[in-house]
Amino acid sequence: MIGGNAQSMSFDERVDAVDLILKVLKEHEKNLDTLVSQLGDNLSQPLSNGSVQIHNYSKYKAILHKWFEFRDRCMKSDLIAFDIIVDRFQVSAIKNGSLFCYSENVPEMRARAKMEKEGDKVLIEDGGFMTQNDPSYVFNGKLQCGLGVKIRKTTVELPNGDTVHKMLYDIDPGETRLWLENELKTEKKSIVYGEIQI
Repeated sequence: MIGGNAQSMSFDERVDAVDLILKVLKEHEKNLDTLVSQLGDNLSQPLSNGSVQIHNYSKYKAILHKWFEFRDRCMKSDLIAFDIIVDRFQVSAIKNGSLFCYSENVPEMRARAKMEKEGDKVLIEDGGFMTQNDPSYVFNGKLQCGLGVKIRKTTVELPNGDTVHKMLYDIDPGETRLWLENELKTEKKSIVYGEIQI
């Protein structure tokens, strides 16, 4: 008699009641373990459309302007996404239910060249970086955050004989994923080439 007065119960009835309570608690523990395991599996597997569902997101979003601040807050994140959108390298991370974002310009350099009449000299008439910040860091082949970039060159011949040269800096998704894995001490499977939309 579980609901009765403990003093009116015999010793055997008390032991039986405690046994029943322990069995119910053990069964409840097993059920919770199974649910937690299933939840972990669901979080780690992409949905059919390629997206990943994140539960317990707090709708807290921090936009950080310094890489070291982003890196320090996003070590061992649950999910990291990276991309180049227009002319910006963007990284987003979800950690402990919060969304952190970092982005920086990917510079572009252009130069307008003109051959002199003798054909042995090239005169650069106009050129510069298409960015507002000091882009000198790209001469080392890296963005401000330290990520190595690839250089894509394009050349356009103008009708007047001038040539416009462009150097575009681009990222390699595989190398970027490895770099983020090392920088943010996060498993490779938690780093995706794309973006996080909440």
